[in-house]
Amino acid sequence: MSRLTVRAGPFSVFFTNVNTAMKLRGHSHFATVDLYFGTSSAPDSLGFPSFADTHAAIQERLKRFFSAILRDYTNERIARDLFAAMDEFRHPSIDKWNTWYELVRLDLNVRGVPDSIGHADSFTTYTVER
Repeated sequence: MSRLTVRAGPFSVFFTNVNTAMKLRGHSHFATVDLYFGTSSAPDSLGFPSFADTHAAIQERLKRFFSAILRDYTNERIARDLFAAMDEFRHPSIDKWNTWYELVRLDLNVRGVPDSIGHADSFTTYTVER
């Protein structure tokens, strides 16, 4: 049986990281996050409930994840840890729908700007998949 995937996002985030692996000082980025939730493709299957309150719950979880400076974090580590955090995430506004879904993919789309570190003037997408 095939799988239906629901994409929620993009959600806007802002974060500051210190990338010691690449010897980069603290710097900040705007980014967007797309979450992909898989479910069964059975005709009566219900997947991720995409409503104002469920998206607000996701946005609040993202704000909490990015609320502190991410020290010793590469963008790759941020994407992996964010996938784990969102994979574990549950909220009453989502659970009340009694649907089945699982996080199958996360895209962290990081916006670079011309700066003294040498970032590219474009987006770079970090994808984590189950």
